[in-house]
Amino acid sequence: MGRNLAGIKNRLSSISIVKKMMIGYIFIICLPVVLFGFFYYHQVSRMIMDKIDINHQQVMEQAYNNLKVDLAHYESLYKFVQANSFIVDYLDGDYSTDAESVYNYLSYIYPQLMYLLSGNPNISDITLYKYKPNVLAIPNHIADASRLDPAVRQKIGKLKPNQGVWLYHQDGAKLTSLYYYQVLYDSNYTHQIGIMQIKVSVNVLLNFLKAIRADSSWEVYLLNKRGEIVQLASEPVESESFRDFAVLSSARSGHGKTTISNELRIDDLGLNVAAYAKENDMFRDIKIKENDLAVFVIVLLLSLSFLYNMLASSVAKRLSRLARHMRTVGNNSLKAYPNPGDMDEIGFLTSSYNSMVRRIEELIDNVHRAEALRKEAAYRALQAQVKPHFLYNTLETIRMMAVANNVPEVAGIAFSFGQLMRYSLSSANQETKLKQEIEMVASYLDIHRIRMKDRLQFKILGLERVQNVLCPRFILQPVVENCIVHGISKVRRPVWITITISEVYEEEEAYDVLTVEDNGGGMSEAKLLELRKTLGAPAEDSFSGERGGFGLRNVAERIRSFFGGRSGLEIDSETGAGTKVRMFLKKKRDDADDEADDRR
Repeated sequence: MGRNLAGIKNRLSSISIVKKMMIGYIFIICLPVVLFGFFYYHQVSRMIMDKIDINHQQVMEQAYNNLKVDLAHYESLYKFVQANSFIVDYLDGDYSTDAESVYNYLSYIYPQLMYLLSGNPNISDITLYKYKPNVLAIPNHIADASRLDPAVRQKIGKLKPNQGVWLYHQDGAKLTSLYYYQVLYDSNYTHQIGIMQIKVSVNVLLNFLKAIRADSSWEVYLLNKRGEIVQLASEPVESESFRDFAVLSSARSGHGKTTISNELRIDDLGLNVAAYAKENDMFRDIKIKENDLAVFVIVLLLSLSFLYNMLASSVAKRLSRLARHMRTVGNNSLKAYPNPGDMDEIGFLTSSYNSMVRRIEELIDNVHRAEALRKEAAYRALQAQVKPHFLYNTLETIRMMAVANNVPEVAGIAFSFGQLMRYSLSSANQETKLKQEIEMVASYLDIHRIRMKDRLQFKILGLERVQNVLCPRFILQPVVENCIVHGISKVRRPVWITITISEVYEEEEAYDVLTVEDNGGGMSEAKLLELRKTLGAPAEDSFSGERGGFGLRNVAERIRSFFGGRSGLEIDSETGAGTKVRMFLKKKRDDADDEADDRR
C-alpha cells in the first residue's frame, strides 16, 4: 500500500502544473458540481412528487367529503317520507277503497314525492314498496315489495331502525344508477309497512371523479369489491390505458419512481377509487426544458473549461520560465530574472525573487567583511572582560590600604562601592533574586550612611522571607534613592529609612510587600496627587515630559509586567512627616530553588 501511494505521488509530481490544474478543475469543481446538481435535482423531484401525492390525496378526501354531503342530503329525504302521515296511513292500509286511496295519493302523496324529486336534478325517482297486499299499487311510485331483488330484500332486512343502505346497479362493466333503501314504519314504529327506494343518477359519481382528476394528467378509476374496474354509464370512453387493468395494478402497487398513485374507499357505496399519474405526463413540458437546460449546461462547462485551460496555461508558462531560471542560479551565478513589468502576483513574485538575489549578493559581501571584523570583535570582547576586573582589583587595593592605614570609613565605602559595581556589571541577565537586590541596596545605603554620618540610619526587616523570590534588577534602588534625594535633603534632623518585607493575601492571591518608609520632609498633597496620577497614567504618557516621577513610573511598569496580577506601587506621604512606598509583588518562585529547598 505504501509503495502504491509513493508511486502515485511520484507520478503526480512529474505532471506539469497545467495538467495538474486541469485535473484539479475536473475532479474538484466540475464533477462535484455535476454530481451535486444531479443529486439535488433528484431530491427536489422526489420532494415535488411527494408534495403532489399529498396534495392530490387531500383533493380526493375533499371531493369525498362533498360526495358524502350529497349522499347525506339524499338520505335525509327519508325523514320527509316517514314524517308524512298520509304516506304512512296509505302503506299501513288505512284506506279501505281504491277511490279513497287514489284520492289521498293524488291529493297528498304525489305532490310530496314531486316536491322531493324537484329539489335535486340528480334524483331520478322515488319508489315506495308496500308490504301489505291490500294496499293499492300505483305505477312508478307505489309497488309491491315482492318486485325487489331477493338479495336486495335480504340486505334491507338486516337493517336496524333509522338505518339505510346504498346499492348500485351494474350493466356489465358499466354502473348505471345508485339506489338508497330504508325501511318505513307505521306511525307507532311497531311494525314495518314498506321500503323507500331513492334512485340517484351516476352524475353524482361523475362529478366526484372529475373533482379528483383535477387535470388531464390523472387517471381515476372506480373499483368494485373484487377489484374490477367499473365505468360509469354516462362517462365517455377514455384511452386504452383506462381499460388496461395491468397498468392500473402496477400503479396501485405504490408510489414508484415514475408513478404517483392514491386510493380512497367509498364506504357507503362499497366502491374504491384509484387514481394514478405518470411523472412523464405531469412534467412533459418541464422534461423538454430539462433537456434544453442539460445541453446548455454541457456547452457552458465545455466553454468554461476551454477558457480556464487558456488562463491556467498563461499563468503556468510564466511560472515554468521562472522555475527554469531559478534552477540555473548557484553560488557562482547570481543573475536576476528579466521582469516584463507585470503588476500581478507573479510579477510581485519575480520582483521579490530579484530582490532576494541582490540581497544574497550583498550578504555574501557582508560575510567576507564580517569575517574580517570577527577577530577585532573578539579582541574588543576580551578588553571588555579585562576592564571590570581591573576596577574590582583597584577598589580592593584601596580598601586594603585604608584598613592598613586605619581609615575604616574609606575601607567601608570602597567595599560597598565594589559590591555595588560587581552587582551592576557582573551579569547581563535582567532577573535576579530579591534577596540580592536588597543586599545591593544595603551597600548603596552604607555608602550614604558613611557620607552623612549620624544624619542617616537604616534597617532591613524580614529579609528571610524572600530567599527564593525572583524579580527584575534595580526595582528597589530608585525608590531608596528618592528617599535620600527628596526626603533627607529637605531636613537637617536625623532621618531613618526602614525596609520591611511582609506578605498579604488578596482575592486568593499571595503578594510579597516591600515597604520603604522614611521620616524625611515628605511632600505636599498636590505633589502627591500629581505623582499618583503619573503612576496610574498609560505607559505612552510616561515620558511625555508633563509630569515628574519617571523613575518610580518605570519601576511600577516593570513590576506589573514581570509579576502580573495586581502588582504595582502605592505611595503615601505627608509634609514634614515622611513618605511610605509599598511595592506589591505577586508570588513568583524560582522552581529550581524550591526543589533544592525540598531536598534539604
